[in-house]
Amino acid sequence: MPARALSAAKQGEAERPGVVGSPAGAQERSGARCPKAPAQWASQGFMLKLRFKVCFSSASGRRPAGSRIRATNTSPHPNKGHTMSTSLTRRKLVAGAAWAAPVVAASATIPSYAASVAATNDCTLAAHPAYNISGTEEGTKTVQTFAVPDNVHKLHFELVGGAGGTNNRMTPAGSGAKVSGIVPVTPGSTVQIIAAAGGIGDGSLTPTAGGEGYGNGGSVPAYTIPATITAQVDAKYADPANPKSQVYAASGGGSSALLIDGVVVAVAGGGGGAGMTTSAVSYADPWYSNFNGQIDAGVAPLGSDASPQFDAAGSASAAAGSNGTPGYEVYNAERSKVLTYNSGFGGAAGIGGAGGAAGTLPASGPIIGFETTNNQVLFSQFVAGNAGTSGFAGNGGDGAGAYSYQLDENPASVHEKGTYEDRSWDLDIYNDEGAYAQNFNGYQSVVSGGGGAGYGGGGSGAAQSVSSIVLTQKWLNSPTATGVRQGLGYTMQGGAGGAGGSYIAPSVSEGAIVSAENAPQWMRERGNGSVTVTFCEAAA
Repeated sequence: MPARALSAAKQGEAERPGVVGSPAGAQERSGARCPKAPAQWASQGFMLKLRFKVCFSSASGRRPAGSRIRATNTSPHPNKGHTMSTSLTRRKLVAGAAWAAPVVAASATIPSYAASVAATNDCTLAAHPAYNISGTEEGTKTVQTFAVPDNVHKLHFELVGGAGGTNNRMTPAGSGAKVSGIVPVTPGSTVQIIAAAGGIGDGSLTPTAGGEGYGNGGSVPAYTIPATITAQVDAKYADPANPKSQVYAASGGGSSALLIDGVVVAVAGGGGGAGMTTSAVSYADPWYSNFNGQIDAGVAPLGSDASPQFDAAGSASAAAGSNGTPGYEVYNAERSKVLTYNSGFGGAAGIGGAGGAAGTLPASGPIIGFETTNNQVLFSQFVAGNAGTSGFAGNGGDGAGAYSYQLDENPASVHEKGTYEDRSWDLDIYNDEGAYAQNFNGYQSVVSGGGGAGYGGGGSGAAQSVSSIVLTQKWLNSPTATGVRQGLGYTMQGGAGGAGGSYIAPSVSEGAIVSAENAPQWMRERGNGSVTVTFCEAAA
């Protein structure tokens, strides 16, 4: 069953608004007086929700021209208030407590690393990052641990999660998240940063590991068809070539993270791995394939206007990782028969995303069938994807595997015979070195795309491998044929992975979660994650 029509996955190959005010000391220079927050509030471990009463530095009491006021989002929920983006330049950042009258909203304990927030009202971002690390091209994470230096009381971070991989640009991989913000720290505290690796598609014939990170992206593991099946088929057709085929989608990206004194401050989710689809039909040498009205049992063959819709992996572009997009293909000879292959769901709020739902076998007839008939055994399998794991270091779900096979049980003594343009043929299917046995005997498998890691890992795509047969004519559709066999087809489809969730702790200001836009477009490419840390320097 040589490949006649292959799809695009052909083998081979938030910012939470911050508060920006005048530099510290402006009110003293102008003579204006403002109420100050009681220092004991911070020392007693209160979480503050601020309502702002603005004191202007002009003698008239009016707001100076060109000054800006932006309210601080104080929502403690990790998935809210972190959606607007920001770009940080070398500038003064003034804490709200220095110029606003706060109101106590709750008595939640502030982590130890944030205990000095009220004492450091003013800092300047350093001109250059203190640390900048990335995942590796070998698929491993990079980890850096350091102590907060003296006179450093805040730091700015930018985390990028690893992207998923792909085997073809027409089946898009998912991007990792870019998570940024500013967090208060205490000198001497231990900071750990983890930069994730991206997932990869290493050609559709090769299984791949997920990108390593704080949580690991879902892998696309090697798959083994049951030995009892391969033995039966090999007894009919021993050659390892098509229609004996095993294909693999792409793995998911790992998550990047920032921890202070062992407490998770932020997690950037990884993107899902792209899915894949491929199909083939039985046909003979060109000399035998020119009969008018010949029907094949494949999907979206070359020249058809029934183009398939390919799957797409989920990207990590918000607190909740996005779901993968399903794909579908239509049978050329019977357009009402559609094969839909589902992708995985994104992780969110620390809960792993579900795997893609298992597909269903279309009903047989009148033209294309999916059940054993005419002494030709057909087997198809539909398998749901695997869920991602839960927690801050959630792993993406590993790809799911499915297999199919076709077995001709017609007597070997029955040949396929006929004539064409005054020439005749008499094909002994199981002699002639098995040249034609491949049209009726084979096995296949597919493994779906892995989910991205994160604050709740993404689920993997569903997998399905489907056998089909032409019901309305014999092989080749020759008007003079006296054979008994009917044309076959097979289709292998693996859905894409969902993205991992992302997280920002309530103590972070100017938090933002957006897509890193780092998805690769080609096989054997990685969209690695990274972590950048820049210190806020103490005022002179």
